Amino acid sequence: MLSAFASSIIDQSRSGIVETAVRDDIRNLKSSLSLELQRSTSWKTAVVVNLVAWLLSIAITILVVMAGVPSWVTSLIGKLKGG
Repeated sequence: MLSAFASSIIDQSRSGIVETAVRDDIRNLKSSLSLELQRSTSWKTAVVVNLVAWLLSIAITILVVMAGVPSWVTSLIGKLKGG
């Protein structure tokens, strides 16, 4: 009799337990998503990403100029040197 009562109480409360667990999981997911969003959109991240992009574009420009040295670059260097 006691085990039947315990079994019925567990069956009645099972949906509430599952619902509470799902709510807790959603809350945890929401907070971790919010934290990740704040981390990825911070001003420090934006500054670092822009600095890396700027350095990369400078490096690419230097490589292109060094590899090809177009005639206008050569003539510009000659004019700047005074020759």
